[in-house]
Amino acid sequence: MQGSPAPAQSNNGYRGNDRAARATAQSLGASWDADAQGWWIEADAAAEKFSRWLGAVTEPHEVRAETYDVVSHEACVVTARVSCAQCGADIEVLCIHCFGGTVAEEPLQQFTVSDIREMDEALLRQVALWPYFRKVPDGGFVNYCTRCGEPQEDMQLHSEPQQPFFDVPAAIAAGRGICTPLLGTIRLNGDEHFLV
Repeated sequence: MQGSPAPAQSNNGYRGNDRAARATAQSLGASWDADAQGWWIEADAAAEKFSRWLGAVTEPHEVRAETYDVVSHEACVVTARVSCAQCGADIEVLCIHCFGGTVAEEPLQQFTVSDIREMDEALLRQVALWPYFRKVPDGGFVNYCTRCGEPQEDMQLHSEPQQPFFDVPAAIAAGRGICTPLLGTIRLNGDEHFLV
């Protein structure tokens, strides 16, 4: 059956056990797929009727207002240990490393992103696993010391040869960096760094 997942696949409330919601979904044109154990709507169905379960519906011709300069479907979070610039504590810091992607629509390989100003929702959810990496009020995202709470200078971590994010592939190969793959395509705004 061609179509889109409908209510049972959504995170917006319907789980298949609410009889009234089931009846409503069926009356609107959703169909039960016993093999997939989920509700489906036909591709040509008026998706806005199902917005209760699917969230806001945007038309294919609508363009999102947000634009991101950095886009990658081959990216990871790289974590490393450094000394806090303020108190000297041994802390974990992270960076976003892209094995491939685009920056301002130009293809680029093996680069990190520093001074991150914005991230899409999907990336925000993934980096939430590292609570010490968060947004500065009225600013970008930075690593914070878990002992003294001071933000760490992002540019320093990326631009100095002795720092962990200067050459991420070498740091990973030497065991000084741990790579955790990011799921899906990531979108963000920041400054790219790469070795020349």
